Amino acid sequence: MGEFINNIQEKIEAVIGEILEERQKSLCHFKGLGPPDLCVLTKSYEPPRFVPGLKPTKISSYHWVLGVDTSSTSSIAVYLSSLIDSQEKSSFGRGVYKIESCHFCCYNAFLKMDLHVEMPISAMNSVPVVYAIGRNNEKTVVEDVFWKETYLSSVLRHIQGGPPYLRPVKILPCLKDPKDELEFLKQCSSHFWSGRKLGSFDSEFIDQKSPNTEGLEVDDANNLLVSTLSNYFTIRNRYLPMLSFFEAFQSTEPCVSVPVAISLRLMTCGNDAVDVLESALDKQPNNTTILLELSKTLIHLAKRENPQTNSDKIQKLLLKALEHALKALSLRPKIIRAWGIASNILFLLGSVEWALLFLNNAPMAKEDHVTDRIGKTKYARVTPPPERPNILNVLEDDELEFDEEPGDEMLKCLTSVTLSGDSFNYYNYLITMYKKIGWKALVEKKANTLDEITRNKFKKIPTSLGNSGSVPQQKPSTPLTSSVNQVVSPSTSATNTSNENQQSFKDSHNATSPTNKIKATENTLTDSTDTSEIRHQIHEDPNISKEVLWRDEDVTSEGSDIENDQEDQETKDGNTSSTSPQTHTETTTEPTKQIENQLKEVDLASPNGGDPQPEQPTVTQQPPPQRPEWKETDLKIDNLSDILSSFIDNYGSDSLRDKLTKEYITLEFGQDVTLRAKLPITTSNKNLELAFHALFQDVKAHRMWIDEIEQKKLRLDTFNQLTMKQMNPTRTISDWLRLARLSYRLGELMESERLYKWIFDETRFNPRALLGLVQIFTEHNDIRNVLMSSSSIIKYYFSDKVKCMELHPTVERSILNVISINGLQKVRNIHSSLNDSHPSINGLFLDSVKWRSNGFDR
Repeated sequence: MGEFINNIQEKIEAVIGEILEERQKSLCHFKGLGPPDLCVLTKSYEPPRFVPGLKPTKISSYHWVLGVDTSSTSSIAVYLSSLIDSQEKSSFGRGVYKIESCHFCCYNAFLKMDLHVEMPISAMNSVPVVYAIGRNNEKTVVEDVFWKETYLSSVLRHIQGGPPYLRPVKILPCLKDPKDELEFLKQCSSHFWSGRKLGSFDSEFIDQKSPNTEGLEVDDANNLLVSTLSNYFTIRNRYLPMLSFFEAFQSTEPCVSVPVAISLRLMTCGNDAVDVLESALDKQPNNTTILLELSKTLIHLAKRENPQTNSDKIQKLLLKALEHALKALSLRPKIIRAWGIASNILFLLGSVEWALLFLNNAPMAKEDHVTDRIGKTKYARVTPPPERPNILNVLEDDELEFDEEPGDEMLKCLTSVTLSGDSFNYYNYLITMYKKIGWKALVEKKANTLDEITRNKFKKIPTSLGNSGSVPQQKPSTPLTSSVNQVVSPSTSATNTSNENQQSFKDSHNATSPTNKIKATENTLTDSTDTSEIRHQIHEDPNISKEVLWRDEDVTSEGSDIENDQEDQETKDGNTSSTSPQTHTETTTEPTKQIENQLKEVDLASPNGGDPQPEQPTVTQQPPPQRPEWKETDLKIDNLSDILSSFIDNYGSDSLRDKLTKEYITLEFGQDVTLRAKLPITTSNKNLELAFHALFQDVKAHRMWIDEIEQKKLRLDTFNQLTMKQMNPTRTISDWLRLARLSYRLGELMESERLYKWIFDETRFNPRALLGLVQIFTEHNDIRNVLMSSSSIIKYYFSDKVKCMELHPTVERSILNVISINGLQKVRNIHSSLNDSHPSINGLFLDSVKWRSNGFDR
């Protein structure tokens, strides 16, 4: 047999057994559901007899896999058998490779242990060896419960999806038969009350064993078992099975009403969802998960009302939703997503300033994950790529190639395409505000709130530090943080509203803001040269050990990002170390100064002229300040400003500081009614500043493109007949695609559709442009164009050029979206009228019918 396995891309170990040792070392760092399953194959090589000098050797190769049935040893043996059957045929003069053994590892997320199955392939000894290894290298016997938990962990990982840019990984189809799904749901039901062991996510992983008293509490409604299973149901519009599954546990634990309410809300039964959540809230009044879901459901009901006829009802629903969100935050102020929900409610109430202030007071995530992006042509010591690759790997490679294509550096270096985590969520919030009020109004509102707080904060720095001269004096009008509108001051912003838009784009951003491209591996770092900025500590994904994934020879190969990241990190560390005296001086607290003064007084009063005395004053450590209890009051528009000011003071990002050391600022904002807010002067949220900077870059680039169009229209009468080369001969196809994606991000759907069609017509066929059109047609609910464009995309990826046998995720999601909105029968009727369509769409319809035997359809 040959060395390689068809349709499986492998890596060759430099030292046999090294990958297993590295996995065991990183076992204690695995979080959540853990990494994909690991399959290690040991192969023996027998050289041809007529070739002198070649000796028999052994090699070891490995790959990751998702979708293997790990419920028993026999099911794992089936996968091994498929690998043996897919082994490459040996050719003349190459020798023979034979698989001698297989070592399969699967992570049990419930017990935080690895299941090991060793399968020798020989006539003498073919009995598999099964055992489990924990974090302390202890071996244990695998019982029946361990097998079930391992199987459940493996399927949940498949539903959740593999880590991005993890190579080599093989994704197998899973739960394609109703019998398999029935067994999976049975195991979920039997292990439902153990779901808390898996932890949860709130912008960062939260473990049940190390809870945060003020952060998200892991319960039976937000753990990874419930959230992953809910995603499995909702992605296929199967709301009734989701409802029936979780209703069985609702009577035992009231918080399980949350996934029940989600299914009711998706079935357009919002009032029933509110009744379910309110009934659960009566039993558990302090459950933050129920409070936040009730708040989101009330927002959903408010958006369904007609704003022209039911404005009072909308306001009442939103105020009620805000009450629940504030109560949840008063119980757990460190829940990151709760601040986003409250900010969204305030924006819907028409107060953009309060929405920005709440985003600014959200807690910062402790760490962000980075991943080295290595494309298909950048591997070292890797076997050839498979003939039938997974669609996700194909899309990752296409995106990497698209990033490397030449083009306009300004469009290539837009920060918004590299955002992730909290900064990406904040960017989406800002995009929603931008679509409603525009860029200039958004900048003015930021200047009246966040920038005013920043200016006053740095005005106080010289006074608090004294005249030691260790810190250079800063001008009040030039804050150190990255801001979007530092030129337009709050006092003059109202008089400058008549200025031209182009001038505001040129002058509205601080010169110290980051301008260089932020790499994909730097999710939340800015490139600002500000010496007082506190940066995050970036860690690699704990479920993917750096030693396991990227060897030294692989990491530093051409196309890798890690080497550059290490140099950047060293530079940043150097900048941080140079500013450590300044940071230390700023963080000197009042109690420390008092203690030093007391010690000086004791020294001066001593008879020996300051000589040390044997008895020193005892310093008692003061207890941390306690938050005041939140008093639930009926929120009204009249008293909203006072309540929110007090709430931020007591529960915001700087709420635990002693009020005697706090400094406050009074802000005035509002259009129809002037609102006054007395707020503590706090440090700005760096992720929010980065999101503002990304939006600034996008708006500036889009405005330059619009100005270019206007100039062409004034010069040429035949503007509509222009080609892309005539419009701008230096712009590449990649640049036009980036412009179309930029317009789509900013909500300019008509402009984005025009650009995508322009690209598609001039290039005869472009899959990226066609995918963009599918997304736009889906938002417009254009069923016919969605089906026609999806059929063309499927034909491209199923062709001999790509040889991928899976549906594109955008295509599958778009078709399921139009089915959920219009019903399956209507979509099938329109599809039957099309002449040329790919048969895989019919298979998706049949699959929907099969799964919809207990599903939901309008």
